[in-house]
Amino acid sequence: MVVPKAAQDHRDDILIIEMGSNGGWDNYDELIAQYQSIIDYTGCEDYIIVGDTDDPGSSLADEGVINMDNSEGGTGKNYTDWEVALRDAFGEHFFNTRVYMLEYGLSNCGLKASALDRLYAAFGCISGNFVRTGHILMHMDIMLRGLVYIRRVLNWATGNKVAS
Repeated sequence: MVVPKAAQDHRDDILIIEMGSNGGWDNYDELIAQYQSIIDYTGCEDYIIVGDTDDPGSSLADEGVINMDNSEGGTGKNYTDWEVALRDAFGEHFFNTRVYMLEYGLSNCGLKASALDRLYAAFGCISGNFVRTGHILMHMDIMLRGLVYIRRVLNWATGNKVAS
């Protein structure tokens, strides 16, 4: 096996992996195996699995199931099957992007939730301010990556492994 010099030079870095839900796998076990093969190949012990921002029911394996959050306030923070599978497989290494966006996305950008945003959120969907045809907008992507860095990488560097 050939291992590039860059891989050797960065073997102690924190690996950040994000795979979308558009396919390349047929079920969650296969998806998890793909993530695990990347982790195993790199040899990284510190890694972050970045969840996607798909609306509930729109992931390849969710089969259109939307779990309406009937709790008081209807926050939409129920985990989807996709998120549960990744959380169960990777524990504190899984960063639930969609739920983070529901909780902090608008306020982190200095925006207030509109009535439509609150309705979307009750169904677990992030604000339309951040998505276009199911994909996160570039400015939100940059902010989100900064948040991953702040919430995870800096916590690991100081020994405070804080789950999101």
